[in-house]
Amino acid sequence: LVPDAVIGKATAETRIPIWRAALADPTRVVIGAYDGGPAVGFVMAGAADEPPADGHIHAIYIRSSHHRRGLGRTLIGAAARVWMAQGGQSLSVG
Repeated sequence: LVPDAVIGKATAETRIPIWRAALADPTRVVIGAYDGGPAVGFVMAGAADEPPADGHIHAIYIRSSHHRRGLGRTLIGAAARVWMAQGGQSLSVG
């Protein structure tokens, strides 16, 4: 879904500071999925940029080896539960 040109620009040097900031931000929800080894997926949620929802799924990734197993649904559900526990009212995707 992401163009190769965008992926090609996503170096560790550019992405590490972004991820450090996201993980340190108490208003963000970041949940990883593991299958006995390295991460196979993640979801990141936080405040929405515009209404009607107050929260938004900003990123979700699932390694192709783990597609069609319900992992996306599980990650989004977990992010929604954490968002709501933190006082959020709604969470949008898209």
